[in-house]
Amino acid sequence: MEIAMMEMTICDEVRTVWWCGLRFAMAICDLLLRWFGGVE
Repeated sequence: MEIAMMEMTICDEVRTVWWCGLRFAMAICDLLLRWFGGVE
């Protein structure tokens, strides 16, 4: 039981980190698009 719980916890952490990274990358892309869009 404990091993299954640990695996679920690790999966949850990985999913959270991946989701945060995805949101972060999208925010940077949006910022770059606005920046370069404003320059031209």
